[in-house]
Amino acid sequence: MVDKDKALVPAPPSSLMERPDWLKGKTDNRGSENIRPEDLLLPRIKIGQTLSHELDEDHSAYIEGLKLGYFYNTLTRQNYGPEIEFTVIRAERPRGVEFFPLEDGGGVKDLSVPLDDPRMEFTTDEETGKVVKPIATIFYDYVVLLLPAKEPAQLSLKSSAINCAKNLNSLIRIRGTASFTGRYRLVTETKSGKVGKYAVPSVQNLGWVTEEEAAFAESLYGSIASKKLVVEAEQDDDEVSETTTKNVPF
Repeated sequence: MVDKDKALVPAPPSSLMERPDWLKGKTDNRGSENIRPEDLLLPRIKIGQTLSHELDEDHSAYIEGLKLGYFYNTLTRQNYGPEIEFTVIRAERPRGVEFFPLEDGGGVKDLSVPLDDPRMEFTTDEETGKVVKPIATIFYDYVVLLLPAKEPAQLSLKSSAINCAKNLNSLIRIRGTASFTGRYRLVTETKSGKVGKYAVPSVQNLGWVTEEEAAFAESLYGSIASKKLVVEAEQDDDEVSETTTKNVPF
């Protein structure tokens, strides 16, 4: 077990947006003048899964208090607990990614698989008649603003989270307003599969953000409107989904 007094990764603050009193109201970019926007990494929101290193007390990536189904920040390592609230700054175009098999070392094989490519289609095993998942994985990516802290982050939904992504997309479009006017909550449900227990997210509609939150989100949208977001495509070795839902419009 990792000695908590000698942990390789120190416990993060509750939020980098929460400044100490002596820094509140101050803006000072000295020392970071040469850091360009393309040199920044937008943190990702992930879910703790059974095989996540972040749940393993013997691993250097361990995050104290993180449990199966809890959300956490990959950059600040903040443990958000069993739910998060957010608004969507921008929904990215769905993309397909093909990975090398994990038993062969894993890694990205093709980062831009067209959605109409045969690798994106479900097939049927001729011998067993069972539905076989696509070779490539479809990703639904979002730039979100965590509330009420107003922290920007990226959220990628794939595999067992596809229904969650489609529900979120539907809620965004039904509003008929800018994506960042809606307020949502993500929670998780624990399911069991062949490999063990895993957490599946679902989205809840919480109505509308405040005028101040919308203004802040709109300013962020304006800063990225013309930019192509580079979202990390990660192959999770803790992905134990047995999802076989075909990709149909409704």
